[in-house]
Amino acid sequence: LYPLIPSVFNSRWLLVTDLSTDRVIFGQCESSSATDRCLSLRIQNSRLYFDFGTTVLRGTSYLTQSSIIWHHVAF
Repeated sequence: LYPLIPSVFNSRWLLVTDLSTDRVIFGQCESSSATDRCLSLRIQNSRLYFDFGTTVLRGTSYLTQSSIIWHHVAF
């Protein structure tokens, strides 16, 4: 058996009613002068992007614009 490793994650439910512009869901920097150490989750071109510093991960699924479809996002 492997020991349980504590993990920290965050999740959000998103109701995406407008995909015409890019949107930041969450963003935080270590300090105002440390812009290379920022964490963000954003929507761009109908996809989710998770950024940490210079590392950018792009989601493979496209979000659906709807007033009734909710998307669950965890990171």
